[in-house]
Amino acid sequence: MEIKSPPTCPNTITVRRNPPRRARPTPYSAAPLSQPPSSKTSSAIRSFPIQDILSIEIPEKQEVLESSSSDEPSDAEKLKVFLRIRPIVTQQKVGGLLKNGGQKNVWPQNPRKKDVSKTAKAAGKKMIETCLKVNDSHSVTLCVPQSLTDARRTKSEVYEGFSHVFCDESSQDEVYERMMNPLVVDFLKGKSGMLAAMGPSGSGKTHTVFGSTRQPGMVSLALRQIFSQKESGRSKCSRTFYLSMFEIYSEQAKAEKIMDLSQEGGDLLLQQSHVKGLKEEVIHDVQQAESLIASGMLKRSTAMTNSNI
Repeated sequence: MEIKSPPTCPNTITVRRNPPRRARPTPYSAAPLSQPPSSKTSSAIRSFPIQDILSIEIPEKQEVLESSSSDEPSDAEKLKVFLRIRPIVTQQKVGGLLKNGGQKNVWPQNPRKKDVSKTAKAAGKKMIETCLKVNDSHSVTLCVPQSLTDARRTKSEVYEGFSHVFCDESSQDEVYERMMNPLVVDFLKGKSGMLAAMGPSGSGKTHTVFGSTRQPGMVSLALRQIFSQKESGRSKCSRTFYLSMFEIYSEQAKAEKIMDLSQEGGDLLLQQSHVKGLKEEVIHDVQQAESLIASGMLKRSTAMTNSNI
């Protein structure tokens, strides 16, 4: 057998490649570095305006405050906190029961939820003493009662930052003009607003919001202003006002419930940020609105708390 050897490799190898490509000249590489840029380049690319920036006059602090005050207030400025100090009510004994010397509440109360005898006994045990002093229209000082004054509890606290502080001699009209009137004016312009009354039992929330016959509260005064504006501007445009009333309450640390306080209202559901099933009544005048509110007050749930004992 003959063994054939593999073929010998050639001494030369030919490699084929594409011819080299020349790069296109760019505007920067086309002109020599030693030559100054042409007029076209200088007009297209401007130098940094350092002189223009240095020549700008910075407004003073007072001018900035004046310009910012004219603009629309921010969300933090829209939230206002008012403090009203309840006056010391003198009590007189009528028919063996202690009664307040103030005006009778014009809005009806639910008689099933109120025990007059317990309220009178609790009022008889209370000691009348002023512990809150007004420093100015934006701050107050909370003093320690004399009955609790000892070596460990003699420090007074100063609370400030209120939008306005109403002293114990402030009237309902004064509170309404400063606190509620701006909300009603914005409401008539198409904006929304909210008034929340917060405080412990017996601090005067009901008197401020609802008031009495001789001293109407924020609700009655707001309704009068709304319908007086409606009567004066009837020729310009026609508006329809709706009224709804509901309560959120909790019994014995259970889950909160929402109830419609209208005549035929029942339990409601809260879905996201909307109250589902809430009925709206069309109101035409102040008397009709107050009648609907009075009927809702009879369905409202009220009870004594530990602060009344």
